[in-house]
Amino acid sequence: MNTATQLSSPSPKLQLTLNKQTLQIDMELNALLTSIGAPTDLAQVAGTAWEGELLIEEDAESKSTLYYLPARLIPAFIDQILDQLSAASRAEATQLRDGFHAVEASANKLITLTQTSSPEVLSVMQQLMNSAPASHALHELIAAQFKRSTALAPNPATQGVQ
Repeated sequence: MNTATQLSSPSPKLQLTLNKQTLQIDMELNALLTSIGAPTDLAQVAGTAWEGELLIEEDAESKSTLYYLPARLIPAFIDQILDQLSAASRAEATQLRDGFHAVEASANKLITLTQTSSPEVLSVMQQLMNSAPASHALHELIAAQFKRSTALAPNPATQGVQ
């Protein structure tokens, strides 16, 4: 069973947790939905699509159920609920999804650069690591989230097809 390293209550701010065992970043869905002005009951959609990936916890303080989904699945979750959102929430959700895709593209570019044997590229990477080690470490952690197979994300077009 997945265990979060910290609890969060639904709020208008995005809530992230880091699973110390797997180094996986999870996002609390009630907070995500609140931040885009969407009803929090849409978090239950993730339970159907990503049952094995979803961490569900009861928050005694707020007396609510908290749903944590790995950050790499957030764009797919947004795509899954997009048609159920108001126009304003849809615009916010689309912007957030596009931001996740931009981070993924940047992470993929970093992965490609770190796998090169070009002395010039390796020199630039070394300078980056030396000049901003915390930023580089955070980028590596995010890159690891998107490096995992995206094949795990359910495809609504193929669901139910054997």
